[in-house]
Amino acid sequence: MHSLIVNDSMMTLVIDTSVLVGIIDNKDTWHPQAVTLQSAIVELGASVVYFDPVINEAIGLLGRRLAEQSRHQQFSLLLKQLQTIVPSNEITWISHRAQHIYTDIVDLIDQHGGALNFHD
Repeated sequence: MHSLIVNDSMMTLVIDTSVLVGIIDNKDTWHPQAVTLQSAIVELGASVVYFDPVINEAIGLLGRRLAEQSRHQQFSLLLKQLQTIVPSNEITWISHRAQHIYTDIVDLIDQHGGALNFHD
């Protein structure tokens, strides 16, 4: 699972989509490993970076997987968990345009139960 980049000198970790989705979705294949990793990060006191493309991809992946698994009714709950773990003010923005319309996009995706994504 190639899921993070570690910079030992500063203890800054970049979290990838697979780890983020694994933390949020307890039915995810990587859930146990992702939760263990999350605990280790907290124990180390490392700072964590979440780039907006990862958040974008995680939301789309959750919507797609939940639909495929006939769990689409769980989308709003898992989206709220993602937003709790990574509030918009903690996202490292690469796309400044996405930053300005992020809340509107996420609300629209949520209103459609994850059937839409950032690219629709």
